[in-house]
Amino acid sequence: MRRVFAWGIIFAYLAFLGLLLFPVTNSSFNEKELKYEPVEKQIKPYKEISTQEIMDKLVRESKEECIKGFEITYDEAQMLMRIAMAEAGADGKDGMAMVMAVVLNRVNDDRFPDSIEKVIFQDGQFSPISDGRYYKAEPDVECHLALAEIEMGNYDNVDALYFENASESWQSCNCIYLGTVGHHRFYKN
Repeated sequence: MRRVFAWGIIFAYLAFLGLLLFPVTNSSFNEKELKYEPVEKQIKPYKEISTQEIMDKLVRESKEECIKGFEITYDEAQMLMRIAMAEAGADGKDGMAMVMAVVLNRVNDDRFPDSIEKVIFQDGQFSPISDGRYYKAEPDVECHLALAEIEMGNYDNVDALYFENASESWQSCNCIYLGTVGHHRFYKN
């Protein structure tokens, strides 16, 4: 019984290959319609491309996709997601995207460091760095969706440079209030 079943599978596979290799043609096939060309003309010339050239092309293309006017690396994307998760994980996708927007706005602002890493690790700026929550944060699906929103430019018009969730803060006294998302109030100056 097994042998018959195995032969059945083999014949079905061969029939499938036959359909792929020898497609059914129209019955009104006319031999005069065929144009015969030498084999050399039938083969299209191709350029050999090395693996390094392919990798260089992929890197070039990925660099063309910028967030807020600058490139981010995989590691920087991970840092953005970690700080957003640690700061606003309870605030959902929008809250985390707003935190990411603040970090990117600071990178673009002359008053702050000029890289994502330096902004996130600037002394006294983000409480998850000092209390260790950043190092334990694991970005969830919503955090990845927040990064996708940032990458699509959906938060490019956000001018926030600061956020807080305290009742009395430096931001509330010295900055312009923009709005609240989740537990955080966002400001610009």
